[in-house]
Amino acid sequence: MARVEDKVVAFGRIIDHGEFHEIASLGVDYYHRKKGIGKKMLFFLIQKAKRIDARKPIYGVTHLPEFISSCGFVHAEDGYPDYLDYKRKHACRLDESKISIMEWKGILG
Repeated sequence: MARVEDKVVAFGRIIDHGEFHEIASLGVDYYHRKKGIGKKMLFFLIQKAKRIDARKPIYGVTHLPEFISSCGFVHAEDGYPDYLDYKRKHACRLDESKISIMEWKGILG
């Protein structure tokens, strides 16, 4: 969680699926968006995943591909775990065509 003046303004989690990590449930309070908090949270989660096992790929299933692509994620065209495709098709409430599977290819500084 991220806090501003003791108020939770962002949240996120990393799920270790064994063969890969998934960035899940990343969100920022509406009134605190566009301030860089989401990017900080995303990089924090990436660092956490890399500390767990730097060899595993990191994926995200998102309806905001523009946001996470600005943080080093690219569209995963194929070769991603079947679970992520299942999640894209069944677990999200949006039309699956509006959901992207992204893989982190960035560099931590």
